[in-house]
Amino acid sequence: PMIYPSHYAAGAYGLELPDREPYQTVFNALQRSQDTLAVLPQEERAGVRVWLQGFTATWVKGHISYGGEELRAQIQAVYDAGYTDWIIWNAQNTYTADGLLPAGAEE
Repeated sequence: PMIYPSHYAAGAYGLELPDREPYQTVFNALQRSQDTLAVLPQEERAGVRVWLQGFTATWVKGHISYGGEELRAQIQAVYDAGYTDWIIWNAQNTYTADGLLPAGAEE
């Protein structure tokens, strides 16, 4: 799933502005994913690799700037929801390493 907090409408998951709450938005969406997949036997479940927001959505009224802290929050939400695979996406193909752990660092 592409879980870009900026793409959720105000009020989604009970959040006033999901773009401002990257951890909670990603975590809530993945909880719904868990619930949806839980009805299937484990061997029939799809693998989930989450696409995360690596950009600032300046077109969203009340948006926040996305940097290392917001990226780290989204990544942590993936792990906290029980998933391990994620991809960062930015249409301009410009990324910051600020939210990433250095090589060899423990999660």
